[in-house]
Amino acid sequence: ELFTERGLLASRVTYERGQLLLLESYWDDGKLRFSEEIGSERRVARQFARDGVLRKQTERRNGQRVQEQEYSERGTLVAEKRWSASAGLEREDEWYLNGQPKRSITYEAGGGRTERSFHDNGKPSWEGRFVLQDRSRSVPTGAHKTFDDSGRLRIETIHDDKGRPIRERSWDDAGRVQRDDEVFEDGSRKAYGTRP
Repeated sequence: ELFTERGLLASRVTYERGQLLLLESYWDDGKLRFSEEIGSERRVARQFARDGVLRKQTERRNGQRVQEQEYSERGTLVAEKRWSASAGLEREDEWYLNGQPKRSITYEAGGGRTERSFHDNGKPSWEGRFVLQDRSRSVPTGAHKTFDDSGRLRIETIHDDKGRPIRERSWDDAGRVQRDDEVFEDGSRKAYGTRP
């Protein structure tokens, strides 16, 4: 154990039979600031705010990060990432402070990903898929959709395999198609299915 000049506990290290089990550090008022539980295959690190609220937790198994969680000032979960040993980062999720989902990203082997965002009432706001075109650039592919705060589809843009929009549609409040356009490379458009 280490103490501050004022005699307060600053940090503690716990061993059992010569094996490190727990690391802890404390704020200057004696509240827990950081802890790390250490097992033979699993480590869990936690960071706390001055008021004692858990703000971040990271779990590792066999040296590989498997989960990371972030918490708000009130202690509610606001972000989470998950990894797998074989594929790397698999999923990211975020939540509003009211507990509703805010955003999610699911990663695919080969670099693709599907993204979704939500309105603060939990209804979908947007969704789309991206593929890795080269090592550092991803492009949209397939249908990308935008929804109103009731979860009704309002806009859909369809992309080709190069990431270019090739068709755009929009709907009114009653769900009727307002616009259905074919989109060309130069950005020009015409009503879908009509001849030039």
